[in-house]
Parts: sequence; C-alpha cells; structure tokens
Amino acid sequence: MPEEKRQPPQPPSRTLAHPRVRKGLFLIGVIILGGFLSWRFTPALGGFIKTLFIQHSQPAQAALNGIPITSTPTFSTPSPPINTLTPTALTHPTITASSTDIITPQNVTSPNNLPNSSAGYLILSVLDGNYYHLIAFDPQHNSYIRLTTGEWDDINPAVSPDQKTIAFASNRDGYWDLYLLDLTNRQVSQLTNTPEYDAAPSWSPDGKWLAYESYPSSSLPDNNLEIFIRSINPEPSANSQPLQLTNQSGADFSPVWSPSGRQIAFVSQRSGNNEIWIANLDSVEDRYQNISHYPRSPNQNPQWSADGKWLVWDTTIEGVSWIVAWDTGQPAKPPAPITPGDHPHYADNGHSLYFQFQTPNHAYFGAYSFPDLSSSLPLQPLPSRIKGMSWLNKSPSQPLENQFEAIPQPRSAPRQEVALTSPSNIPGGRQRVIPLENVHAPFPLLQDWVNESFQAWRAQTNRLSGWDYLSQLENAYIPLSSPPIAALDEEWFYTGRAIALESGALNSGWLISVREEYGAEIFWRLYLKTRLQDGSLGEPLHDLPFDLTARYRGDPIAYDQGGKQASVSPAGYYIDLTELALRYGWERLPALLSWRASLPNTRFNQFIARDGLTWYEAMLELYPPEALYTATPLPPPTATALPTPFTTHTPTATLPQSTSVTPFSTTPSP
Repeated sequence: MPEEKRQPPQPPSRTLAHPRVRKGLFLIGVIILGGFLSWRFTPALGGFIKTLFIQHSQPAQAALNGIPITSTPTFSTPSPPINTLTPTALTHPTITASSTDIITPQNVTSPNNLPNSSAGYLILSVLDGNYYHLIAFDPQHNSYIRLTTGEWDDINPAVSPDQKTIAFASNRDGYWDLYLLDLTNRQVSQLTNTPEYDAAPSWSPDGKWLAYESYPSSSLPDNNLEIFIRSINPEPSANSQPLQLTNQSGADFSPVWSPSGRQIAFVSQRSGNNEIWIANLDSVEDRYQNISHYPRSPNQNPQWSADGKWLVWDTTIEGVSWIVAWDTGQPAKPPAPITPGDHPHYADNGHSLYFQFQTPNHAYFGAYSFPDLSSSLPLQPLPSRIKGMSWLNKSPSQPLENQFEAIPQPRSAPRQEVALTSPSNIPGGRQRVIPLENVHAPFPLLQDWVNESFQAWRAQTNRLSGWDYLSQLENAYIPLSSPPIAALDEEWFYTGRAIALESGALNSGWLISVREEYGAEIFWRLYLKTRLQDGSLGEPLHDLPFDLTARYRGDPIAYDQGGKQASVSPAGYYIDLTELALRYGWERLPALLSWRASLPNTRFNQFIARDGLTWYEAMLELYPPEALYTATPLPPPTATALPTPFTTHTPTATLPQSTSVTPFSTTPSP
C-alpha cells in the first residue's frame, strides 16, 4: 500500500465553507437587512445601524397622596417626535459581527462634539479595582475623577436637583443601605439602616423625597423587591417611616421620578415579564399603568427627559438591545426605537443622551446630541457593566477636580501575576499544563499561563459568595486523545484554557442562568446564590432566568424550546458569576445552533481564557504543529489492478436442460 501523505501545517480555514465564517456572514446579512428596513421606516434608526455596522465591518396608598405637588419647571420648545429625527453622519469605533471582537475607541483624547452648554460630569458606578465605586467622567476633557473608594461597593448614583448631593447605595457597613455624598464637603452620611436591601434611589423634583427599591420585611420569605418613598429631612413631628408604593406579586424596582413630581416610572414583573409601568401619585383606584406592553423581551432602565415629554428605556429586539422612546403626549402611540444601546440617561438638561453599549464580553458608553441624535461622544471602554449613571452640572466655584482625586481611568481588576514553570524539557518554547490545587475535575489541570487567573477568580468567588463553588469543575483540560465535548473543530478544552462549571448547581437552584441575545448568537449570564441570605452577601436578581432544566420536566413546549423563561425573579441574593469571570480574563462562549436539543451544546457553563489568541495559536502553546495535522488519504494517480488472491471459476457456457437451477461447478476448467 502506498504511504499516506500528510497535509502541511495550516491555520484554521478561512474559506467560505468554514462554519464560523458562514455564521459571521449570516449575522452580517441579518444586520444589513435590519438596517435597510429600519432606515426605510425609521431614518434615525437606519442611520445608526448603517454607520455602526455597515460602514465598519466590524401600602400607604392614601398617605402617598399627601406628598406635596412640586411646581412644574418651564422648559424650552419640546423635542420633535421620534420619527422626525434626522440622522447625521456618525463616527464610531470599528465593530464586527464576531462576538470575540473588542471595540477600539477612536480619537478618545480629542475634544468631543458636545454642545457648548454641556459643562458637567457623568457620574458612573463602574468597577474600580475589585469594587464598584462612583466615578465622574468629564466628557469635555475625557478625564475621570474618583468620588468614592474603599473595600465595598457603591452603586446607583443619583444627583439631587440642587446639584449638591449624590444619593447612592452601598454595602460599606455590611448591608445594602442608602447614603448621601455631600459634594461641598465630601462627607458621606447614612440615610437608611436596615438589614433589608435598599438601593436605586431617585429624587423628587423638589429634592425632599427619595423613591427607591427595597426588600420589605413583610414580603419575606418571598423577598419581592418593592418600591418605597421616604423623606430626606422629615419634620420632627412627622412619621419618618417610609411609604410603600407597590405591593404586588413579582418584583418592582428601578423607580425614576418624573419632572412633574406626580408620576414614578418603574420596572415591574407583575405581568410575567420585565415591563415599564407608571404609578400616578394623584390616583388611587387606577394608579398603575403598563406602558411598554412588550412581553417578548425584557424592558428595563426607564429614564425621563428633562421636560417630561419622553420616557426612554431599553429592550431587546431581534437580538439587538435598543433604546426606545415613549411620547407622554401621545400615550396610545407605541414606543419607537431610536438607537442601539441600553441604560439610557438624559444629561445636560436634555441636550445629550448617554447610553451603554455591550458586546458579549465587553462594555462601553457613549452619547448623542439630542434630539438630532448626532454622535457627540465616541464609545469609551468600561472595565465592567455600569451599575447606574447620573448627570452633575459643573460648579465654577467648586469644581470636582479640586475636591476629589483625578485618575487616568477606572482601574481594572488586578490580575494575578503569572508564575511559569520552567519548560526546560519541552522543545519549541511550549508550555505545560499545571495541576490545580484542591480542585476536583476529570483532569484538574490548566495551562501554565492561566492557572493563576483561575485561582484568583476562584478566591474572589469564594469571598463574595461565601462558598468555594469553583473547587468542583465539570471539566478543565482534556487530553488530545480524548473525544471533544461537542462535535467541534475547535475544542477549547484541548488548549488547557477552558473550564466547565459544575452544572449540578443548576438543578438545585444555586446557579441561575439568564439568556442574553447578541444578534444571532445566544449567551448565558450566570448568577450564583450566596451561602448567607441575610443581605450581607450578594444582591437581589433583577433579570428573569431562563430555566434550562425545564426541558426534562415533561413540558413539550419547554422541551422544544430548550427550557422555559421564568415569569418572576427568584428570591434571594446572588453574585454575577459571569461579570466576576470577566474581571480575570475568562470569557463565555456562545451556544451552538443545536443548543435546544442538547444541554451540553448550550455551553452555558463554559469559560475560556482567550488572551487574544485564536484556537490554533492556543493549541500551539502545548502541541507541536505536526500533532495537529489530519492525515488525508489520497487515491493513487493511476488505476492499479489488485492481485487476485484466489483462482477464478469459469461457469459452463450452456444452461442445463432442466427447470432446476444447477450451481456452477467448483472445479476449475482446464
């Protein structure tokens, strides 16, 4: 037999036949088609898509009525209707359809195209080191100022109407309470002191009241989030207890006070989905109104415009997160999409609209001038997803730069220093796989470059959740001689840069999965339940879980859809395990196309430490190129007769004169 020939070393295929390329082309086609249709019917929407994705390839009900009515401020000419907004040419970072790409901002050091009156700071809660803190961003100078610091988390900033105080939530005393930061003297005072979770404050227009979300004791053990209202400086003779605005099944959270002072918009799960509702404080019988009416997608993060004409929030449409606007002057008219993004926030008296833009493993924020929706701030990278934003006008007499610490940018989570084992006996500069201490897995090994980052992730998860969840893995490194977990050409477990979390916690309710769509791809955000459920660890869930295990419970619809969407968030406190993994460089992977038919193909529990490498490059860190070859059998260039291993038998030329069939003689003919 001729010797089999071997193919020369080749990188992963880049031909059109490659499945990853086909998926990318399909996604680009969907985006182009969506952009064309959106451009045809909504000019502002189509303009953004075209430039972003096509040009770049890449109780106490009665008591509530006693809240004083504030005077309604006078505003300038109302903004035109959404569908008359005219887009202008936008300048955006390069974006591709691939979920693995990182957006690189452009011209972030140059002055931004913001209105001259845009003198202020965007107050953000983002990850600063290992904790969330309040950071002020100056869009005119692309500079950052750190407002809070310490070994705790500060989230949900809200600037008071007089621009002198920031209300926020913090767990600095061990439990989540509301605090006030006085910007004139940098003093922090505690507003609430309860074991329940208190967060997401929103000021009344007169600055005398705060609406916020909380876990009321009366709701235990269900622990539904509800909305409360409390006075900032109650009269000595007045009842200082907060007023409960909502008391329904399902969570109510994220309140925002309208500029008129007589309405509060919030997110509610009372209808079985995250929907935007309005509470009319002057009404008792018909106080609550659902205004989003979009049950197929979560609706979150409502925000009012400065004149109260528009209410905006974010939702997901066809796999893309959109900011939509509802015209309060035409309540029967459905909300209209205006731009991709989430966490919208009006700033500078309504002249700017800030937003967050997310990819599966990265987050950015940017801004538009409003109402023309022209680009005013290129996308800025964030070290994490934001946990609230607010706008602060600049004070010429007391600029923040003179009171707080200026920083180049928020600090990323500290990476564990890599300590490589000397590979003196491994040729070609290749690395080895290192045993993971006190970790149980079929092969408790990881590549030498990433084992420290995994252990740092594990230690932080243990500290924040109260239990060592990552000490048990479903998979880590698997040898090249083992079959792949799924039928994939690129199995990351072979590289030593991938892990699969123990999925048994999903069945027991200690692990919660939330489905997230990014274009045509499905990703999963994982929340881990904390060991202590007294409020000292973790936060309540605001997202609706997708129960992947419902497929095994005899429900044919859940079986066909690969699971079932929950109608309410589960009770309890959780940590965002996906966000925690990203701090240390561990990214999630998209589900395979067959995820509904096979739970392993959801890849909900898989994370990889890519470090910018392709799969082929990561494989070469462990294996020589020839170990990655695939022997391909080739036919000989000419037809070659095979040797006959037996004597040929010749049948008799004339059939016998009988109706019975006579077998051929087995005697060779002469």
